[in-house]
Amino acid sequence: GKKGTITPQEKLKEDKDAYEVFNNLYQKLSDEQIAQIAKDSDIISSLTPKEKAFREYVFNSAKVTNDGKIAYIAFSPNSKIWNEMGADNTRTSAILSNFRQEILKNPFDDERFKNVKAAMAFYRADNIYRVSVHSKDENLIDFYEEAKNKMDENIDVPCFIGGHPTRGGGKILSLDEQDCREFMSNILSCSQNLH
Repeated sequence: GKKGTITPQEKLKEDKDAYEVFNNLYQKLSDEQIAQIAKDSDIISSLTPKEKAFREYVFNSAKVTNDGKIAYIAFSPNSKIWNEMGADNTRTSAILSNFRQEILKNPFDDERFKNVKAAMAFYRADNIYRVSVHSKDENLIDFYEEAKNKMDENIDVPCFIGGHPTRGGGKILSLDEQDCREFMSNILSCSQNLH
């Protein structure tokens, strides 16, 4: 950073194994991804009191599927708290991204999250309803396939899901409460495809 802070690389040099893992990851990231990670961590470290309260709400409101494989937060298309936070913007996006990544690490050693394989956030972004997904392992491809099949069978409104083996997303081109609920339940019902 500009303020003479220690870079993650410098901090990690003391821990040889962690440094090796970090370097391997670092080399796989694009410049854009590195910039995004830096931006997100800057946002998380500079949250306003209202944003801190929102972040706490997100973590405290997390639900887990019955099989324990998916942890998720869901804001209905017309959620009051989501709208009060300005809906989908760089700040709320960073908070939800941080939530998905932290839940997978389960730093609070919370029993509910011990078998979680993927973390998701459902929310309105402009005129669509979205899901953003992070997974612990490279296990999302079968999951997307199954979710796509379920949506093709059960949902009449255009919708989509896909992405990389460890992260991705989906959307439904509707803000109708019922459509969005079906979109969410079809996705969550595919948790058995996360190995």
